Amino acid sequence: MAQIPGDFYTSNPMVGSRVVVEGDEDNFVQHLRIPMALQYDFYSRKLPWRLQQKNMGLKLYTLVGGYWAIPTKQQMKVEIYEPDGHDFYTTLTHFQNTKSHFGFNAGLGAEIRYGRHWQVFGEPYYQAGITSMVQNLPLRTFVDGFGCRFGVKFQLK
Repeated sequence: MAQIPGDFYTSNPMVGSRVVVEGDEDNFVQHLRIPMALQYDFYSRKLPWRLQQKNMGLKLYTLVGGYWAIPTKQQMKVEIYEPDGHDFYTTLTHFQNTKSHFGFNAGLGAEIRYGRHWQVFGEPYYQAGITSMVQNLPLRTFVDGFGCRFGVKFQLK
């Protein structure tokens, strides 16, 4: 959990005081992810055209795997409602109840090869947590979502 700053309280909060916390939509969690994946190529073909005398090819593939995520930064914008009716907004950071967690991902990929060394790729994917990223609380939190990776590869041969 994160510590609620006492700077904005109009009442004198004590340990165990009840307050209502309402989360905002602008919350984020950053993770360092260590991926593990398998790739299956289901289509591979040389393209019939050449650019600057270089062979070009197209490859389509599926990806399935998992990841281990280590939380590095969290931020949550909240509104705090005090027992006396006063409320205020603040940003919570430094959560002590988050932990490393495991997840899975699955996706498709397309890669265009240019010559022997260069490839351009794109991979839309879905990922979801298998274990909760929250510890020591009576709730479980899983991170999931859709994304797209793209980039350029250079292969030494």
